[in-house]
Amino acid sequence: MSSPLIRNIAPTDLPHILHIQSACYPADLLEDAVTFAAKLQFAPHCNWLIEMHGQPLGYLFTHPWAGDTPPALNRGDAAWPAQADRFYLHDLAIDPAGRGLQLGITLAQHALDWGTAAGFPVAMLVAVGQADIFWRKLGFTATAVQDAALAQYGNALLMQKKL
Repeated sequence: MSSPLIRNIAPTDLPHILHIQSACYPADLLEDAVTFAAKLQFAPHCNWLIEMHGQPLGYLFTHPWAGDTPPALNRGDAAWPAQADRFYLHDLAIDPAGRGLQLGITLAQHALDWGTAAGFPVAMLVAVGQADIFWRKLGFTATAVQDAALAQYGNALLMQKKL
């Protein structure tokens, strides 16, 4: 079996990303192409696509962030922080065709390694649905205070990990 390829997301990957996203999330958690393009523009070097045999099978959008309040969902006009104090893992999705291949763990670990090398002291994310089970395996824990901004994410937990 060949190893997956992880590479930076390019704007031309957005149709693949929208397809994978729609296969993984309910409609109320979907983000549009404008939002993804804004994330790419703000943080072009820390958003990744994972593929095998040239087929995109997953993605992870991350970016620098500041404070304990998570960014708004589906906001292409987000106010990006001038000074970041953490590394935010915003959206990880693996196409159903790629499940069982450990692609999510591979992609998440790639991002955490990047965040550590970039000097971030902590990584933060919002785990939706039952995703906290996955993130706990990577060392994330629920934060003591669950921010009111989580309501936009539905059934979700704010989680973090020291890097």
